[in-house]
Amino acid sequence: MGIPEDVTDYFERRTGVLKVRRLSDRDFSDIWGVEMKVRTQTQSDYENLGFKEISKRGHRICLFVDDSFNIGSIARVTMVDSRDNVLGITVYESEKEQYEGREDVIWLSKDFAMFTGVEAVGRERFVLSPFDMTYLTEEVDGCLNAVGASPTPSVDHMLKVMTDMPISSRIFTYLIGFDG
Repeated sequence: MGIPEDVTDYFERRTGVLKVRRLSDRDFSDIWGVEMKVRTQTQSDYENLGFKEISKRGHRICLFVDDSFNIGSIARVTMVDSRDNVLGITVYESEKEQYEGREDVIWLSKDFAMFTGVEAVGRERFVLSPFDMTYLTEEVDGCLNAVGASPTPSVDHMLKVMTDMPISSRIFTYLIGFDG
């Protein structure tokens, strides 16, 4: 077996994984085209850095999982300006205490904090970071440079249709890129 098969086998044995789909270059190009057109509801720019990192990898897979699956780390959404100054950030439950009560924080939602002390320069955009997949390179011999990304809802839907998965909010998708 090769590295892509070993990675697929690794995830197929994990709790909560419903299906693993290897993505061809064509598949990835199709979903990348959709991802690149995404804008927020407020028409702000949106950039998925995880997708950009995955595009640099030799192999790509899509995981379809339920809520019993633990991917490890989580992607973070930030709002940045043209100079990449952080204007706002997703705040996870474990971090709430650090931000609650701060005078320089305004809550845009229950889990997104905006920083009032940062002056925006130029255009603002939302950025979704990749998430760490170091454990994959430690678990699968020959797997290198593994990185993960969360797709937007439109790409999530597209992947489910492409793979004949039920269109359900209880099925989550993750994209993983790796070399080897």
